[in-house]
Amino acid sequence: MMDLTITKAAVADAREAVRLIALADEDAVMAISGQATLADALARYEQDFARTDVYFGYENVIVARKGALVVGCILSFKGTDEDRYAALDSQGGEFPRESDDDEIYIDSLAVDPDHRGGGIAKQLVRAVIGQAAAQGFTKVSLLADVSKPHLGKLYRSMGFVEVKRMRYLNDEYEKLVFDMTQANTPQGYAT
Repeated sequence: MMDLTITKAAVADAREAVRLIALADEDAVMAISGQATLADALARYEQDFARTDVYFGYENVIVARKGALVVGCILSFKGTDEDRYAALDSQGGEFPRESDDDEIYIDSLAVDPDHRGGGIAKQLVRAVIGQAAAQGFTKVSLLADVSKPHLGKLYRSMGFVEVKRMRYLNDEYEKLVFDMTQANTPQGYAT
């Protein structure tokens, strides 16, 4: 069994990272890209992955690797950057704000189906929490689709707490927050 490594993404990871993110939420990939087909949407995301002025750029992605294979990835960004990224959305659609300025926001998390169940998702989330702490943030947030209760369960098991519910792209989500200032925060996350 190969060791798992968690690292910042590289531009060369575009194809694998985009494939994984599409597994996580194909509908969002289509809606946000403004493309007519999934193939066109994925091509657009791959092309944009090398950019530093879009939310799904390599600088905002952490990957999990087994050898040379990318088996998981997580996309996160500073809440203060969300409006800037939204302004660059070529489709010009109206999307509700997902993040707050004082937090790191996890936009997407995906693990290859052949590698699920081994704790990769939790390691990726912990990497973002550690990165947030290193940057001086005390909160990490995300939206969890309420129609997929296993997601909320995963994040709650890591110390995330629901702060509100909201609708996004016609679905209902829980906004979950990991607050490093709370006494019940699991130890070892903010390194």
